[in-house]
Amino acid sequence: RIQATVRSFFLRRFFRMTVAHSKEMEVISAKKDQLSMQLNSLRGTVFDMTYDDQDREEAATRMQAWWRGTLARRVVILLITAREIERVHNEMHWAATAIAAWWKGSSERIVTMAMLSARQLERDQQKLEFIRLQEEEAATLIQAVARGWLARMQVQAMREQLSPYTSLPKIAQATPKNKRRGSRLFQEA
Repeated sequence: RIQATVRSFFLRRFFRMTVAHSKEMEVISAKKDQLSMQLNSLRGTVFDMTYDDQDREEAATRMQAWWRGTLARRVVILLITAREIERVHNEMHWAATAIAAWWKGSSERIVTMAMLSARQLERDQQKLEFIRLQEEEAATLIQAVARGWLARMQVQAMREQLSPYTSLPKIAQATPKNKRRGSRLFQEA
């Protein structure tokens, strides 16, 4: 029963469409024939008309004016298009210049910062090397002073041990080229 209902629905629907379509086609065909007949009758009247010279001149003038107006509008459109293309070209040129300047500036800043960093690193390394050398010199000086002090202490201890038995010549009588400035070893007792 449901199938019968569906079949009848589709049959009615498509049948109506087919009937409506065929009626539309008949109307269109009739209108086409009617339009063709009207066009043929119009052709007959247009070609049978007679024009005088003044009508022909006016018609030619109007056609020439229409054609000049059409050409002028085309030229104006071309000029407007050319001006717009030039404006866009200038904007693109400006944008490309701005991008190139930004890129060059940023890359130059990066290179400059790298060079400054390298120079600063080199200066820092030089300072560290200078400090290390100063520390080495200071350590060497401290060691020399300490060894000198220990040597003087040993000499003094030996003197004290030997002083009751013998008398040793004083070291202060050494030659001046062996003297060290500020050394107590070469000072007279």
